[in-house]
Amino acid sequence: ELRGLYAELSYLRKVLNENLSADSAILSWKGPEGGLHDFVHGGCVVEVKSHSKNKEKIRINNIDQLNYKFYQNLFLASYALENNISGENLNDLIKNIHNKIGDNQSARNAFDDKLNAYGYYEMHSDKYNQSMKIDNLAIFKLGDNFPAILKSELRKGVSDVAFSINISECNDFKTVFDELKKLF
Repeated sequence: ELRGLYAELSYLRKVLNENLSADSAILSWKGPEGGLHDFVHGGCVVEVKSHSKNKEKIRINNIDQLNYKFYQNLFLASYALENNISGENLNDLIKNIHNKIGDNQSARNAFDDKLNAYGYYEMHSDKYNQSMKIDNLAIFKLGDNFPAILKSELRKGVSDVAFSINISECNDFKTVFDELKKLF
């Protein structure tokens, strides 16, 4: 969960760096609300996943998350993370986002509420001292032949499907953040 939150917050910081208003950026973060996808921007949906630097596999626990036939502009943002003392911990990342939000009290309150909904509480900040470093961010635009299992392909009676994807097998779908940003 810590890695997942770290990846989602890293993506949120990236969105804030693109001069999207703090209110819009925080509003787009749906992960803590129990939504199907982590971010919903104006014209696109983004699922954020993390994996260790040495293990290029991500886990998909909800088969609908990567349903590229239902969502026209569905993206996967995959963060390769490594534990590294020269990196930043979750507390540092949150402080950085607070600084980017600045004096916008409504965005700050919404952000803090979403952190709490995720299970992060400042009073337990001493438990979030593991420093991590982003080794790589890969962004993929999902489409036909993307290595995913679709609900429409399941046989009758099959349910509760979870699967893993090898990120190295997704290179044909790689795109850049600027392509995604055009849809904000």
